[in-house]
Amino acid sequence: DAATAVVRPGLLSLDGVARLVRSTTGAEADEERCRELWRLTGGNPLYLRELLLEPAARGADPDEAEPMAGQALARRVAARVRALDPEALRLAQALAVLGDGCEIRSAASVAGLDVEASMRLATGLVRVDVLESVMPARFRHPVLRSAVLAATAEDELDRLHRAAARELAADGAPAGRVATHLMRVLPAADPWVLARLREGAQAAMESGAPEAAAALLLRALAEPPPPAERVAVLGEAALAEAGAGREAACALLEDAIAMTSDRLERAELALRTAEVYSSLFRWVDAVDLLERAVAELDGAEPELAARLEAQLVVSGLHDARRAASVQGVLGRLARQGAPAGAAREAVAVASGMADLLRGRPAAEVAAPLEAVLAGASPAAPSWDTRAALLWTLVTAERFDAVERALGPMFAEVHRTGSARGMIATYSTLGVLKLRLGALPEADAAARVALRVVQSGDFAGGLPFAATVLAQVAIDAGELEAAAELVALLPQHNWPAGVGTVLIPATRGWLRLAEGRPAEALADFQTCATMFGEDRWGMEMRDVGYLHARSGAALALIRLGRLEEGRALAEAELADVSRFGAPRALGISLRTAGLARWGPEGRVLLERSASVLEASPAILERARSLVELGAALRRSGARTAATAPLLEALDLAARCGARPVAVRAREELHALGARPRRDLRRGVEALTPSELRVARLAAEGRTNREIAYELYVTLKTVEGHLRNAYGKLGIAARGELAAALGEKSPG
Repeated sequence: DAATAVVRPGLLSLDGVARLVRSTTGAEADEERCRELWRLTGGNPLYLRELLLEPAARGADPDEAEPMAGQALARRVAARVRALDPEALRLAQALAVLGDGCEIRSAASVAGLDVEASMRLATGLVRVDVLESVMPARFRHPVLRSAVLAATAEDELDRLHRAAARELAADGAPAGRVATHLMRVLPAADPWVLARLREGAQAAMESGAPEAAAALLLRALAEPPPPAERVAVLGEAALAEAGAGREAACALLEDAIAMTSDRLERAELALRTAEVYSSLFRWVDAVDLLERAVAELDGAEPELAARLEAQLVVSGLHDARRAASVQGVLGRLARQGAPAGAAREAVAVASGMADLLRGRPAAEVAAPLEAVLAGASPAAPSWDTRAALLWTLVTAERFDAVERALGPMFAEVHRTGSARGMIATYSTLGVLKLRLGALPEADAAARVALRVVQSGDFAGGLPFAATVLAQVAIDAGELEAAAELVALLPQHNWPAGVGTVLIPATRGWLRLAEGRPAEALADFQTCATMFGEDRWGMEMRDVGYLHARSGAALALIRLGRLEEGRALAEAELADVSRFGAPRALGISLRTAGLARWGPEGRVLLERSASVLEASPAILERARSLVELGAALRRSGARTAATAPLLEALDLAARCGARPVAVRAREELHALGARPRRDLRRGVEALTPSELRVARLAAEGRTNREIAYELYVTLKTVEGHLRNAYGKLGIAARGELAAALGEKSPG
C-alpha cells in the first residue's frame, strides 16, 4: 500500500531513559541511576521496562533495586536464543561467563562445542541482536549478558566457571583473571583450585590490591587447603588483610599460631601478629604477645629473639602502659650492638624515640636516625616503625631529610596499596607541612591519611590525622571546622600514649583560639599529666612535640596569673634550649617574651624572630614578628614596628593563616598604616583547601588530576575553584597564577 509508512524508532537517549524511569517507577531517580540504566540497556525501551518492572513484581523498591536482568527478561532472551538453535544457549552462556572480548574458540571449549559450529551459532546470535560482534565476541548490551546468566542454573554456572578457569589457565591468562572465575565455584577441596586462588592473590598483592587478595585467600581457606598447607594460607590471608588495614588479620594469625606446635614457627608467627597489632595502633597487645613469645623461646635462637625484642621496644615506647617494662630490654639491645635487618631499624627508632621523650639534644637524637633513614628501603619492613622514625625526625626538625625520603615511600605505598603505609606517609607529610606553615599542603595530606584511617580498623591512629587537620583549621581561623574534627576523637579517659596525648593538646589550642583560657589550661594540664614521668616510668621532657607548657602559659597569662605563666614558659624554654631545634626554640622564646613584657620581653621576642629566620617554619616566624611588632608599637617605637608587621602579614598570607594576618593588619592600622590587602578578598580570604586546589590549578593540573591527587570528588574541586575565583576576583583559570602571585610555601 503506497500509504503505508514503516517507522523504525531509534534507541532512547539518556533524557528519554530518565523520563521513562521516572514515569514507570513514580520516583525521582537520580541522574547516576538513570545513566547506569541507559548504559546497561543501550536505550532499548523493552529491556528498560523489564528491568524496572521486575523488582516491582517482587515487591522490591524499584529505585533501590540493582539494575540486573530480571527473570522475565531472562526468559525472553533465552527463548529467542533457543529458537535460533538448541545449542545456541550453551554457547551464549559460555560467552556470558567468559565476558566480552573473549574468543569464540575459548567459548566453544567451555561450552563443549565444536569451533566451526560455534562460529555459525555466534553469527546467528549477532543476527538476532544478542551479540554485537563475533571477533571479538561482545554482547549488544550489558543487560543481555545479565539475562543469559540469569537463565543459567546454579550447577551449570559452577561447571562453566570451572571450565572457564581451566581454559584461561591453559591459555596463559593472568592469574587474577583465572582466580576470578574460581571465586564463583563451590568449595570442593580441589588442589588445582586452591593453587590458582593463591596465585591470583599473589598477583593482586603485587599489583597493590590487598583487599582483592584477601577475598581470594579467604575463599582459598574455604576450599579448604590440606592441613599441611593451612598455616601458610592463613599467613598469606593475614598479610593481605593487614595490607587492607583490617583486624581480621590478627584472628587469622592467632589461628595459625594455635595450629602449630613448633616453637620457632610459633615465634615467627607471633612476630608477624605483633607487627599487625602495631600497624593497627594496638601497641599494648603487641607488647604482651611479644613478651610471651620471647619467654617461650627461653634463650634459644638469639637472632630470632633479637627480632622479637626489637619489635617489643619500638611498640612499647608508643604507650605509657608498657614503656617502663621495655626500658631494660632497650638498654640491653643497645649495649649488644645493632642487630641485622629490620631489627636494626626498630632498635634505632626505639632508641631515638626514648632520647626524644627524655629531651636529649636534637642533634644527638637525629644523627643516628638520619643514618638509618638514608639507608632504609622505601618498602618499610614495618610501616608502624617507619612512621615512628619519620615523626621523631620531624620533631627533631630534620625537615629536609624527611621530605626527601617521603617521595620514594609514596611511590611504594601507591604501588602496594598498603593502608598503613598510606597513613604513615600522608600523616607524616601533614605534620611536616603543618610545622613548616604550609597549611594547604598539610590539610591535603592529612585528609588523605584521615580517609584511610576511617576506611580501615585504625581507630587508634585517628589522632595522628585528625589533630593535624584540626590544627590546620585553627591556624586558618576555621574554628567550627576544627571543633568538628576534635569531636571525632575520644573526649576523655585517654590512656597515656604518643598518639592520645595529641588530643588534649589540640583541644587546648582550639579552646585558646576560642577565647576559653580556663578550659584550655585544663587541657594543657592534662597533657602534662599524660606526659609525666610517673605515667611513663622514665624521664620525660616535652621539647617541641606538644608545646603544652607554652599553651598553659598563654592560658595563665590571659587569666591574669602572670607569675605562674612565666614559670611554665621559662621551664619549657630551659628544656627547649638544651634541645636546640630552631622552630621549637623560637616558639618557647616567644611565649617567654609574652610572659615577661617590657624590655626583657622585647629582647626575647627579638631573639624568637631571629632564631626563626634560620628556620623554614615561616608561620611561627610570622607569629613572632607580629608579637614583636605589637611590643614595639606599645613601647612607642612605631617606626621600628612597621617592618616586622608588614613581613608578618606577607608570611601569613603565604601560609593561609588568617588569624595571624588579621592581627598584623590590626597592629598596622593602630600605627596608622593602610595595608592594601582586603581580608574578605584575595589570597588571605582563601581557606587552606581552596588555596591548595587553586595552586594546583595554577600549575596546570586539570580538575580530574586535582581530584585524584587530593582524594576528593570532582564536585569538591569545582566548588573550591568557584569559591577561589570569587575571592580572587577573577573569571578564568588562566588568571589564577597572577592572582595567587607566589609559589606555595614549604
